[in-house]
Amino acid sequence: MKRLLFLFLLLVFSYTSVSAANSSKLSQLIEEETIIVAQIDLTQIDLDKIDLAKFAIPEPLLQNYKQKIITFTKQFKEVLAVSRLKTVYLIGNIKTTAFYFAVLKTDDVNLNVFYKIAEIRETADFKLIIPILRSKDIIKSKKYRNRVADLTVPRKNPKLRKEFEEALNAVEGYPIKIAISIPEFVKYVLRETKPIIFEDDKKVDFSLLLNLFCWQAIGIDPLKPEIHAVTESQTENKSQEYLTEVNDFLDAAFEKIIKFSKSKIAGENPDNDPIISIVQFLITRQKIIRDQIIPKLQGKSLVLHYSPEDLKEIFKKFSSDFATIFTVLQNLQTRDKCRDSIKHILIAFHNYHDVNNMLPPAFTVDANGKRLHSWRVLILPYIEQNALYKSIRLNEPWDSEYNKQFHDKMPEIYQCPENNSKQKNRDTIYCVVVGKDVTFKENGKGLSFEQITDGTSNTGIIFERKEPVCWMKPEDIAQEDAFKGINKGGDKGIRANHGKTTNVGWIDGSVQILSEDLTPKILRAILTPTGGEVVDWRK
Repeated sequence: MKRLLFLFLLLVFSYTSVSAANSSKLSQLIEEETIIVAQIDLTQIDLDKIDLAKFAIPEPLLQNYKQKIITFTKQFKEVLAVSRLKTVYLIGNIKTTAFYFAVLKTDDVNLNVFYKIAEIRETADFKLIIPILRSKDIIKSKKYRNRVADLTVPRKNPKLRKEFEEALNAVEGYPIKIAISIPEFVKYVLRETKPIIFEDDKKVDFSLLLNLFCWQAIGIDPLKPEIHAVTESQTENKSQEYLTEVNDFLDAAFEKIIKFSKSKIAGENPDNDPIISIVQFLITRQKIIRDQIIPKLQGKSLVLHYSPEDLKEIFKKFSSDFATIFTVLQNLQTRDKCRDSIKHILIAFHNYHDVNNMLPPAFTVDANGKRLHSWRVLILPYIEQNALYKSIRLNEPWDSEYNKQFHDKMPEIYQCPENNSKQKNRDTIYCVVVGKDVTFKENGKGLSFEQITDGTSNTGIIFERKEPVCWMKPEDIAQEDAFKGINKGGDKGIRANHGKTTNVGWIDGSVQILSEDLTPKILRAILTPTGGEVVDWRK
């Protein structure tokens, strides 16, 4: 998913066109399966001259991303300095579902900088960097197999595809250009199969939409900023028909969005899913969005042009919304990273159980019953931290003079992005609940899966604590604090770290999202492994 997002951003900020001098060479890169071609003239893009003020970015958002932008700019300029790249093409083929860079072959180009991440291939006029990005082959996935035919079979008699030249020439003069053209054999398959999207709402014949246009082109000048987009059909009537289909597609899309939003709100607290914020944004801004993205009919062409003044107004109009969306996406990213960490911890629990026939105890004790080390130390060998595990003196307390040196050596897996501790290399919020009625007992003994009679899919064991704790400290969440509810058990209780929700790891290895609105009764049922309760926590 991250790779696809990066590709999308790359295309948004890096659309390009081909000059007349290079058009003949371009045919070497275009195959019958080519669906997208972009050219970036790096000599016309000076990152130091891009004025972020023109984008009307809200100050809090700008400050949040300013350092990242500076770092990216620096790294990008370093790559350019080493490689001395001037013109780069981005090619996408539907057959391989792969994207690769093609660099004009000149004597001063040094591609050694890419050899660690890609294979370099030579052609007559280009050096190809393959692969840079590889997207998921959804065409062959089970989900789409019965709805869309295999589009990767090329035609028997391919013809030279001039449409890419026409498209790129339509946005000549822009430092960043892109051309999109659907291969004829793909259009043929779509005409034969007639895949329908939004089947349960307003039906849209996707094949008709794609068969109506010859090519699309977009040119971008990031310095002004300015965007020019052209969609070309064979006749003016077809362009008008295409425009009608686009409107129908948007109508169906918004109907789908509204239906999804209503079902979400009716089924659960919308705060449980941050995506609902984006959905509501799309619904409330429907008319404004349509006005900005519907092209104007000019003969057999459909044209969208955004001047610097147009974009400034758009950025101003949506600046607060952009900030909200970015915040939501950032929260989703941190929540997903947190979920991944908890999943790895759960896998370690299972591996520990395979070896020891029981889950790790919440803590180890000495001969006098004094707590020595946390379960987080005990599972180190199962999270690829065996060297660290062997370095710790397990027969000494976690805070002995010797063991103190490992306090700031916390494995990354214990670091939640929402951890507000000032000692992020030392403190964690990932805890178990300890008590006589829960999975992790006060006597420091671990349970086996057989002893969890409520079922591994009904019992939660990893929770997020409000107050961070040193990862080595044998301290977690007390049963009495956990039973009070999420965000109700004080500083040492369970906390909703992601908005109004918290990630919970279940014994079966899954990670679920629980809302702070969950009743203490249901939470207690989730925490107890042998209570015999039958509850639906999703309601």
